[in-house]
Amino acid sequence: MLRNILRGVVAMLTVGLLPLGASVIDWPSSGNSLQSPSLWDPLDPIFNFDSDAVGKATAFTDTVGGLSATFTSSGDPGGFVVGPTFFATLTGNVLLDPGPAGLNNLTLTIAFSAPQASLSMNFATNSVGGVPFDLSAFNGATGVGSSTATGTVPLGFIFPEGVISFSGPAFNRVVLSAPTALDFAIDNVNVNVSAVPEPGSPSLVAFSGLFGAIVITRLRRARA
Repeated sequence: MLRNILRGVVAMLTVGLLPLGASVIDWPSSGNSLQSPSLWDPLDPIFNFDSDAVGKATAFTDTVGGLSATFTSSGDPGGFVVGPTFFATLTGNVLLDPGPAGLNNLTLTIAFSAPQASLSMNFATNSVGGVPFDLSAFNGATGVGSSTATGTVPLGFIFPEGVISFSGPAFNRVVLSAPTALDFAIDNVNVNVSAVPEPGSPSLVAFSGLFGAIVITRLRRARA
């Protein structure tokens, strides 16, 4: 009887925990890269600038899936501009500076028409590798968190590229900057990203509690 119970325990562990063995998206407030872009939820709005005309300059507003994002910069009008990619991981059209204004060392602000829970995007910097790319999140005028990431130069390319992400309190605006880079570019602005539960998350704790209760009940019945 005890052997059968143990077999059942192993089966429950296998069924219950296998999803956690897959690639996990981690969304800390200190910034991190996605382990696999294929894990992005296809229903999340993604602003990739591919439907924007090359030469379109800030300030402008794009709408995807009912969500609007307004892109402005500290060098407007014309601080940033939509252009064809010359990067590895930023594909199609990208948003980069300098734009028609011809200015460098700018900040870029993205204001959303509704509060968001999380965000991720590709970026590239006109710099050497290891230069920080910063994201500051706001809800109205109140800062709610920040994130920093650094890029690496893909084989066969020139500029450092990476992914920056933020997850935390609700926000409706983010400000992007690369203080020690001359310019930067962004692509694939993905909001409301759904993360796989981490150990200690409510869903996993609930599963662990239920599992423990079942095991104890079966052991008591076996001894009765």
